[in-house]
Amino acid sequence: TPIVDESGKVSKFIFIMSDINERKKSELQLEEYLRDLEKTNEELDKFAYVVSHDLKAPLRAIGNLTDWIMEDSGNLLQGQSVENFQLIKGRVKRMELLINAILDYSKASKSKNAEELFSFNELLAETAELVSPASHCKISIDSGMPQYFGDRVKYQQIFINLLGNAIKHN
Repeated sequence: TPIVDESGKVSKFIFIMSDINERKKSELQLEEYLRDLEKTNEELDKFAYVVSHDLKAPLRAIGNLTDWIMEDSGNLLQGQSVENFQLIKGRVKRMELLINAILDYSKASKSKNAEELFSFNELLAETAELVSPASHCKISIDSGMPQYFGDRVKYQQIFINLLGNAIKHN
């Protein structure tokens, strides 16, 4: 702000000086943290993809071998053996779904799954089957569960975790 004397001539100035060096350093550091976070997220995405791919290959092999053994043995397998092979196949499918859920989870922050109208009864029944509880566990689902409009995959992941924890800690 100029200060003028009696003759109207500018004789002095008043100014306010503000040191923004700390703020600028903070902004630069924040930008660096953001770049590091983006790089870490990229690496995690690549890791999740590689791990899921590396885990799916042996699972597919186990599933295929189980099918081949059952086909080759024909009627030689009876009772408990057939049930055990079915159990292996179910567990392989469950692991594949869990691996896919890990991939979906790693992608969750980047994209949204399509929202849809779904029945919690159907979702919970499918989830209970995926979790495949031990014979001493019983999962009961109230038939009056509502329908909901939302991200079905994310809700299924929540219920997989809840039911899995309930069975594990029962």
